[in-house]
Amino acid sequence: MIVELSDEAALVLFDLLSDYGAQEDQGQVRVRHPAECNALSALSAELEKQLIPRVHDHYPDRLRAARERMGDEGRP
Repeated sequence: MIVELSDEAALVLFDLLSDYGAQEDQGQVRVRHPAECNALSALSAELEKQLIPRVHDHYPDRLRAARERMGDEGRP
């Protein structure tokens, strides 16, 4: 399976999944089955493998810029 995302969407999604997995309360996403946690972890690992070599330098700045660009989509 191939899923195509913009670099911005991939970075924002990776950060969300990384933060979600680190929270004791499992964040706002309702997980209904342990397989869903495993699927989210697999997606996060794949995003990390693809993204981190490209964005390692200045990660916070790149994430902030990606969030701003993604947040502006759909606005006039």
